[in-house]
Formats: sequence, structure tokens, C-alpha cells
Amino acid sequence: MVRTQVQFEEKQYETIRRLAHRHRLSVAAAIRQLVDLGLREGLEPAPRKDRSALLALAGTGASGVNDLGRRHDDYLAGLYGEKAEKQVRRAATKRKTARPASRGGRA
Repeated sequence: MVRTQVQFEEKQYETIRRLAHRHRLSVAAAIRQLVDLGLREGLEPAPRKDRSALLALAGTGASGVNDLGRRHDDYLAGLYGEKAEKQVRRAATKRKTARPASRGGRA
């Protein structure tokens, strides 16, 4: 046998450790078996999984509102009542009237 050192990502190591425990093997023996399996299979990338289930989810959260990006505060205010709406208006007014910050540092 040849001794070598390999670094694994945390998730990889935990998976190997669990497999080794389940099959009552040492971690080293489990790694050797996994390497043998990989060598028999070759280094071809794994086939892509069917993504149709994920694609079926696309659009399920659609609000039907086409200006949500610009008016999100207004819509949230509508959800939380008049008090929140006033706060949103006040904040919008402050943003419009606020002077832009100086970019040059101190004067």
C-alpha cells in the first residue's frame, strides 16, 4: 500500500464517516472502496438530475403586480395598515429632500 494525504470538504468527510460506520469499516477502508468504485465507473460527470420538479415551481409565488420592485414599500404598508403607510411616506419624503453626501471627504 502507498500512504497519501487527502483533504475533504467537511460534508464529504461526514458522508464517508457515516457510510463507514454503517458498513462497519474504518474510514480508510471506506475511502479505498469508494475510490475502487470510482475507478471502475470512470471520471465521467454524473448524469444531470431531472429538473422538471423545480421548473414546475417557477412562478408559483407570482404576485401579479408588475411594479413590485419599485413600490414594495407601498405594498408592505398596505399589508400593515395606515400607520406603516405614513412611515413609508415620511421615509420617502426624507429620501427626496436629503442632500447627497459629499464624496470628497471632509471640507
